[in-house]
Amino acid sequence: MRSKHAYYQSGGTLFGLWCQISYFAVNVLALKKLKAFAVFVDKTLMHYCSPKVKKFLVEFEFTECLKAQVDSWVEFAVRLQVEELCLEFHREIADDPDYYYLPNFLYSNIPAEKLSLRFCALSPNKLKQVSWMSLKVLSISYNFVSNEMIKNIFLGCSLLEYLKLNQCHGFDQINTNFSSSLKDLVVDGSWGPEDKFGDFVITIKGPSLLSLTLTGYMRRANYMLLDVSSLVEADIGYRMKSCSLGCRSNWYSAHRSMLHDLLEKLKHVEKLTIGTWCLQVLSISEVKGLSSPTSACKYLTLNKKINKWDLPGIASLLQSSPNLQKLTINLMPSNNFEFLLKNAKELMELLELTQALLSYPRASPNAKIFFQAYSII
Repeated sequence: MRSKHAYYQSGGTLFGLWCQISYFAVNVLALKKLKAFAVFVDKTLMHYCSPKVKKFLVEFEFTECLKAQVDSWVEFAVRLQVEELCLEFHREIADDPDYYYLPNFLYSNIPAEKLSLRFCALSPNKLKQVSWMSLKVLSISYNFVSNEMIKNIFLGCSLLEYLKLNQCHGFDQINTNFSSSLKDLVVDGSWGPEDKFGDFVITIKGPSLLSLTLTGYMRRANYMLLDVSSLVEADIGYRMKSCSLGCRSNWYSAHRSMLHDLLEKLKHVEKLTIGTWCLQVLSISEVKGLSSPTSACKYLTLNKKINKWDLPGIASLLQSSPNLQKLTINLMPSNNFEFLLKNAKELMELLELTQALLSYPRASPNAKIFFQAYSII
C-alpha cells in the first residue's frame, strides 16, 4: 500500500492534499504572498481527518510576521503526537535576525521521537526545565548552543540516543556523562572566538558513546577527546579552515599534533573513516618521518579521490594497522559510461596509483583493498 502525504509546495504552482496521510510537509521554494500562504496552511490543518501523522516538516525562509502561524502549526503537530517533528528554516542573509524562537509549550514533554531544528533559537532558561522524555534523535543546526544548554538537553532527554550539532557555536565541551543513553554523536562544523585562533579547544567526553563523527569545517578550534573507550566506530572527516600565509607553518604543526592525538585516542576503534583533509595531513607527516599511531582498526574507509600525494598517508595507515581486514576507498561520484569516457586519463592514473598502493608493505598481510564509487541518481 502506497504511503500517502499531505503536501504544500509553493513555487506557486503545486498543491496536493490527501485525507489520510502519514507525512505533512510545508515546503516553500519561492513565496511572494506570505499571508495567503499562511491562510492556506491554516485551512488545510482545519480539515485534517487522518488518525495519525508520522512526520511533520516545516521548511521555508522564516520571517517574524509568520511567528503566530508557525506556533499554531507546531502546536497542531504536538497535539497530533507526530513521531518526527522538523522545523528547518532557511536564511538568505547570514546575519538575518529572524530566528524562529521555539514556543514555550515545546519545552514540555512532547511525544516526538525525532526532532530537527534549523535556525531555531533555543532559550537557555527554558532548557533548564526541558522535558523531552520520548526523544531519541535530536539535530540542531546553525544555532548558539552553550555548554550548559547541552548539559540540560542531556538531563531532559533520558532516552536520547543520537545528537547532531551542525554548524553550531558557543560551546567548548560536550560531556555525555550527563546522558547514559547517548550512543551516537555527530559534530558537523564548529568555530571558536576570533581572538583565540588555534587556542580554542572543544573537549568531548563520551564514556558510553559507540559512534563519533567529526566532520565539516573547523574554524579557529581544535578537538580533544577524553574517555572514549567504548567507541566502536569513528569518522574524522573534518576540514580545518586555513589561516593567513604568515602563520601556515605553525598552523600545520598544531593541527598535525591534534590529528595525531585524535588517532591515538581512537586507536581501539574497530571501524575508522578518514576524510580528505586528514589524509593530506597524514601524508605530509609521513614525508616528514612522522608515522601514524598504531591502530586496532579492522575496517578502514577513506573518503577521498586519491592522487599520488595521498599515497604516503595511506601507506602510513596500512603500516600502523596490524589488524586491518578491509580498506575501502570511496572515489568521486559516477553513474554512467559517459563518466568513464570523460575521465579515462584519470582512471589510468588511478590504476597506476592502485598498483603503487598495492606494492606498499602492510602490517596486516590479509588486508583487502576495495575501490568504491558513489552513484548519482
